[in-house]
Amino acid sequence: MTIGADGCKSGWVAAIQQQGMIQLKIFPDIETLWQGHGGDCELLLIDMPIGLTDKGTEGRACDRLARRMLSPRRHSSIFTPPCRPALYAPQGQESAINFEHTGKKLSRQSINIMPKMREVDQWICRLPGKDHRRIFESHPEIIFTALNGGVPLFHNKKNKAGQLERIQLLESYRTGITKIFEKELARIPRKEALADDLIDALALGIAADIATRTPPCRRSLPPSAPLDKKGLKMEIFFVQP
Repeated sequence: MTIGADGCKSGWVAAIQQQGMIQLKIFPDIETLWQGHGGDCELLLIDMPIGLTDKGTEGRACDRLARRMLSPRRHSSIFTPPCRPALYAPQGQESAINFEHTGKKLSRQSINIMPKMREVDQWICRLPGKDHRRIFESHPEIIFTALNGGVPLFHNKKNKAGQLERIQLLESYRTGITKIFEKELARIPRKEALADDLIDALALGIAADIATRTPPCRRSLPPSAPLDKKGLKMEIFFVQP
């Protein structure tokens, strides 16, 4: 079993692939997803920062490398995560504490996503170290770019053209993914997950499957990832078929 997980309105949407079948499921939190499927999961790719700096102006090397890979079209999709002290700062003080430790304030995007970042950070730090080898931070736009021969996609994922562009690319690697997406889009209410959330989860899930079936395709930014103070790798995982 392989899993790709992306944050959504109601929690997490996961593309679960097992015995040649892929389906999308909604989970209220990452702990529930892992309790239900972690035992059988060979690889989980999650679109959420794992491994955080504590201080310093440079930030994470993986984010800088990801922006470079996605330039000039999709680089803005990579936001700078907060340092760990800011992640656990009192509400309203996050940006000030991040500035104190890094010299940089936080974007609204970073602040909005911090509850899910804390959720993932707390969850993965509770897991035994052996489980860390099955869980990796990834990013859908990095995956799409790698699957597209290193060329960032042209359209934004929020519009119809961008969604079609992404589904057609995934279809070239997994026949039938268009029908799966259309079926799940009709089934899952928009109040739970948006169309681009489903596509991102599918991209992560397909990348996890490729990585499991053909390990030489595995890549990461940077190739040799540094560890944070919690012993978590600061890297972005992807595949290059």
